[in-house]
Amino acid sequence: MYATIYRETFVSRMKSFAASGGWSDEQLFLLFDHLEVEEQGSGVERKFDISLLFEWETYDSPDEWLELNSQQADPTNFSDYDNPEWDDIRNHGKEVLAHSSTSEGVVLVR
Repeated sequence: MYATIYRETFVSRMKSFAASGGWSDEQLFLLFDHLEVEEQGSGVERKFDISLLFEWETYDSPDEWLELNSQQADPTNFSDYDNPEWDDIRNHGKEVLAHSSTSEGVVLVR
């Protein structure tokens, strides 16, 4: 049995779990929107599960991603290393969820 979950409910439930520490409301909204689009595209409903968070990492900006991942990242993959955009991280083979209205984003770990 499945029930419809709305954005605000998704965010409040995720924030009630200790595992969501470090996730902003905006980042949880990004994840919810992505999962909703994924469901609509596949026609398969997803079960609400806190483990969804473990597939993603949160970043406050593309610069933070570069700083934390500079040991693994090959800077030649980025079109402008000094002024990175989320698209540059996508060029590194990562799935990135980001809104143009904020610098925050979430990056798929796998």
